[in-house]
Order: sequence, then C-alpha cells, then structure tokens
Amino acid sequence: MKNKHMRRDLFFVLLLTFPLVATKQYASQVTSTGTITIPQGTLLLEDVSSTIDYGKIEQPIEEEVYSIKVELTVNDTREALPGWDVFVKNAPVNWDEQNLKLSIDDKQTISSDESVKILSYDPATYENTTTEAFKVFLTVGPNIQPGLYETKLIWELGALPK
Repeated sequence: MKNKHMRRDLFFVLLLTFPLVATKQYASQVTSTGTITIPQGTLLLEDVSSTIDYGKIEQPIEEEVYSIKVELTVNDTREALPGWDVFVKNAPVNWDEQNLKLSIDDKQTISSDESVKILSYDPATYENTTTEAFKVFLTVGPNIQPGLYETKLIWELGALPK
C-alpha cells in the first residue's frame, strides 16, 4: 500500500555539452625604442607665497570678494628653453565649497577637481628668471557658517613638449 502523503520530488538534470575546438595561439613581441634628451640646467619654482591669510572676516550679508597679491618666481637655467607652464590646484582641508571660492586674476576658479593653468611661457618670450604677480581672490557667500576654514594650494611647474 502506498503512502498517500509520500512526497515525490522530481529532479531534472540538464546536461549541456559544447564542442571543444582546439586552436593554435601564436604570440608575437614588438619592441619599441625611444629617446629623451634632458638638457643641462634646472627648472625650478623658486619662490611662491607659502601662506595666504585673509585674516578674520565677518559673515557677509551678501557675497563678498577679498584679494591678496602673491608672487611666483620661476628660474630656468636649461641650455635649450622649450617653455614651461605653471598650474595650481585647490586641496581643501577644512573648506565649504558651496560658500567659499578661490580664483586667480581673471576670476578663473581654482577647483579641487583639476589643475588650472595660470602661467605659460614659450622660448621666444621669456628670460631665465621670471617673477609674476597674481591676485588670489576669495569669494565668501552669505550662507557661510562661522568657523576656521583652511585649504592648500598646490603649485605645479611643468615643461612638457608643446
């Protein structure tokens, strides 16, 4: 006599087969060679203001803009003068990106996303030592909360092929 409550489970086994095709694989190797010439001499970012301090600022009723003059000196004593570029980037430490904005001379915003080119010289127009003055603008929005705010400016000097 069969048990009426006996459970019958059904199992399905699905067997998939794929043909195995053997193919020959060949490896190849390519060697590239290149040269680079480093001219004698140096390219240095010699002097840039190490501190930019706007001091104590009262919370504005509407947007306020403050500025500080900074100087930057580049010394290039290389034999061949291919040109160079100076970039700056904002590296926030304690910063309110909604209410605080930094910019250079022409109001080009210095962001934390990418470096901004602020100075560029080509071989036909510069001397070995170049000093440039800039204004660093700080825009303070009316919704800024009282506190101590700090950021770092990262100055980069590069001499890349044009």
